[in-house]
Formats: sequence, structure tokens, C-alpha cells
Amino acid sequence: TFRAVLTDMFAALTRHMLTRVIVINGHGGNVQAIHDTTQILWREKQVLVPSFYLWKIARGLMPGIVGTEATARTSGHGGDPLSSIAAHLFPELMRPDLTPARHDAPEIIGLKVTGFGTAAFEGAEIAMPIELSHITPDGVFGADPRGCSAETGVKLTEALVELGTCFVRHYAEQTGAVATIEA
Repeated sequence: TFRAVLTDMFAALTRHMLTRVIVINGHGGNVQAIHDTTQILWREKQVLVPSFYLWKIARGLMPGIVGTEATARTSGHGGDPLSSIAAHLFPELMRPDLTPARHDAPEIIGLKVTGFGTAAFEGAEIAMPIELSHITPDGVFGADPRGCSAETGVKLTEALVELGTCFVRHYAEQTGAVATIEA
């Protein structure tokens, strides 16, 4: 369904000659659908649509903001970067008194779960069709959200805005009706 919505949306935009578009994505589950749809658009019409996945980018910015140890401790589902940004932007919606502690990853068929839909086997990451609710009933996975803070959220928000602004400027300067790949 999401692929169909994206396809229709991009068709409408390109029909009206709007070809310089950037997708701002805030959900990991959307990444593949966005990639698949924009790849078809690139192949068929040579319209290049980059996707700015906020939380992956913010996670990459964290070591420079809080250090590698704090990043490793607080990052994951239900933790940073999203929880610190939410604490900064929406403090009235946060309930730190209900914040769960980090807990160990569960196992499936005797293998340690490493992520949403993955488990470890002899050093390899194997895809497993498991749902979030089977991995963690409280929504926290791989993070200790008790270390998240509005102060970190301010710095992450500023860094994301700065990076996003610079990317939009670069994209606008480098693209015309047709993007090119330089080798």
C-alpha cells in the first residue's frame, strides 16, 4: 500500500515537472519501500529522489555529540536518538517515571535476536520474520532509555537541521531537471 501511495505521489509530482524532491523519513519500516519506489523512478524517468532517514542519520551524529560509550548505551528502539529529541521537542508528552530499563535480547530457535527481524548465527545476521511485540513487550530494544535527555535532544535537533539544510542546498545546486552520476 505504501509503495502504491509513493508511486502515485511521485507520478503526480513528475507530471507537473516537480523533479527535485527529497523524502524525509522517520520510520525504519519505510526504508525499503521508499528505496524500491525511488529506484524505479530513477530507472524509468532519471529523477533522483534521495531519502533522508532521520533516525539513522541522527544515530550517526550521536558519537560526536555524547561520545561512543553513551551512544552505545542509550541507542536503540525506545531510546536514542528519538527519545532525546522527543524530550527536547515535546517534554509535556514524556513520562520519565515510566521509562523501562534496558533488558537482554530474547532468543528465537536458540539464537539471540539482534534486531527487528534478525538473529545471530555463527557471526552472521539471519533474517527472521518476527514482530516487534515478540521481541519486546515494552517497545525498548538495544537501548537504555533512562540515559536519554532533552539536552542531547537539543544538540541532535540542531545537528539534523544543519545537516538537512546543507543537504537541501547541495541538492538544489547540483540537480536540474535530470540528475547525473559522476564517476
